Amino acid sequence: AWGGAKGRYIFTEQGGWIDLRHLFRLAWVAKTRHGKMISADLAGVLIEEDQAEKGHPSAFTYEDLSTNSLGVQLGMQLLTRSDPAAVIGKFISDLAPSDTYEDPDALTGILNFSTDPVLSANDPTLRVAGRWRYKPSGNPYKDKYWLSLMNEGYARNPSRGEVRTTDESQLGLTEVWRLLMNDHRRTGPPWQPPKPKTQPRKIDPLTTWIERHR
Repeated sequence: AWGGAKGRYIFTEQGGWIDLRHLFRLAWVAKTRHGKMISADLAGVLIEEDQAEKGHPSAFTYEDLSTNSLGVQLGMQLLTRSDPAAVIGKFISDLAPSDTYEDPDALTGILNFSTDPVLSANDPTLRVAGRWRYKPSGNPYKDKYWLSLMNEGYARNPSRGEVRTTDESQLGLTEVWRLLMNDHRRTGPPWQPPKPKTQPRKIDPLTTWIERHR
């Protein structure tokens, strides 16, 4: 079930709606961080928090964190197996892509603080806090903090709404291959840290990646 933003999103029975851009980016982070799942998960969360605070319309949308979690799992598998194309194909196949799904417009506006997918607007676990309808993370302190960020962002951008953009959304096999196998950025030559003028400066790849994708 490919559709939306030129094929960027697919629906699966096991993982719900999946944002392929998030999936492959987080797989890349997990792979390049040598299997450090905490670092990869943190990268995804920090981006959502930054977007929430700024009132960005894509903060904590219903497919973000659940897709990030799947991306980390995919990256872990790519660390230990030699045929990436087969790994990716089997991974997505095991999620059971389906052409039968709830209209994503019905999920618009639902926040997902959990790594579990939102499969339906009638999900019994959904809660309401003020203007927000959300799937809880399981940690009330996290939920309270993330809701506060959403409120700060809403104050900055009252017209916030679920907006799908088509720019930079088409991830072809070439881009995926470059990300997962060659550790390149999605466009252009492999990124190299700048040469220090004096003493060598340690470059933290996770921080660099977060800054470049804010």
